[in-house]
Amino acid sequence: MKSIVKIDEQGRIYLPKKLRNTIEETVFEVREEKGKLIFDPVNVAQEGRGIFKAKKPIRDIDEKIKEYTREAVEDELH
Repeated sequence: MKSIVKIDEQGRIYLPKKLRNTIEETVFEVREEKGKLIFDPVNVAQEGRGIFKAKKPIRDIDEKIKEYTREAVEDELH
């Protein structure tokens, strides 16, 4: 599928809905090759280290997941 898109002043690229619906990924590695931008999907679980940063160090990730899950459920029930 081809589309003409524009990059805004902040560097954002608008992808038309038809094009967005054809991809499942949300994180990409971008490189320039012969004047073209190439977007390769990134498996965040394996290669995304450093993309997301925690505000504070997390000592026990399982406990943090349980805490966030409890908060999300409580918000939904109220």
